[in-house]
Amino acid sequence: AFIGEILNDLNMKSISELLIYRDMPMHNLDKLKEAKMPVILVAGDSDKGVPYCENGIMIEKEYESTGIPFCLYIKEGCDHHPHGHTDVKVSADFIDKAYSC
Repeated sequence: AFIGEILNDLNMKSISELLIYRDMPMHNLDKLKEAKMPVILVAGDSDKGVPYCENGIMIEKEYESTGIPFCLYIKEGCDHHPHGHTDVKVSADFIDKAYSC
C-alpha cells in the first residue's frame, strides 16, 4: 500500500520508474545546501517505508558540518505516518530561529 501511494503521488506506473527517479530531496542536497535551506527532518523510528537509516541519515550527514540550520526530530514508535511534529511549537521555534535577523 505504501509503495502504491508513492507511485500515485509521483504519477508513476511501476516500481522500476521509482527506482530510477532522482528528484527527491536527498538527490538535491547540493542545491539545498547552496541555497542555505534550513531543514526540519521528522522521522519515525519504526518507519518501514522510508527508514531513517536508509534515507534521513544522508540528509543529516550532509548538513552536520555546514552551519545551515538543521533540526532532527525522531518520533518514537511511529511508522511513516502521521507526518510532522506532535508539538508544532518545535517547528515554529526552529523556523523563527532559522530566519531571525
